[in-house]
Amino acid sequence: MAGTIKTAQEAETNGVLNRDTPTKGPRLAAKGEDRIQRGKTFMKDWTLPKMETCMKGHKEGKEKTVLLAYIKRKESKKISTAAIEMRESPDTVRGWLTRERDRGLYDLDEHKPPGGAPMLDYMMVETIRGWMSKSPTEFGYKK
Repeated sequence: MAGTIKTAQEAETNGVLNRDTPTKGPRLAAKGEDRIQRGKTFMKDWTLPKMETCMKGHKEGKEKTVLLAYIKRKESKKISTAAIEMRESPDTVRGWLTRERDRGLYDLDEHKPPGGAPMLDYMMVETIRGWMSKSPTEFGYKK
């Protein structure tokens, strides 16, 4: 047996890493997602002047930073180059660009802040307020 029998791992690896096989459509990126386009094909509905005008309307913060990443991608910059210029991680910038593809530009400032649901409901809070407004002597305490 002179190396003609392939193991299951070799067969699977050759199918994935064989660069000679032609691909149809855009090349897949990590996790099977479509590649994030750049230049004119990125966010076809938006132009650079329109994006810059939108950026002026945002105050400093994450929304403005994310919009800057969109502008850099629209200028045909690589994700790694944009990340270096913005002093962000390439994975962070890639996540923002993927989010745009999924949700759109209008979702920049329309997200809920992170956090869980409150542990106390309205009636519990009102009950505690009532207790706090009374003195300790009403509950049988000296102080």
